[in-house]
Amino acid sequence: MLVFGYFILVLCKFMNIILAF
Repeated sequence: MLVFGYFILVLCKFMNIILAF
């Protein structure tokens, strides 16, 4: 469950990087 939450956090950061460009 904790790993899933971490995956969501990384995914959100990755999406922010894409939206920045």
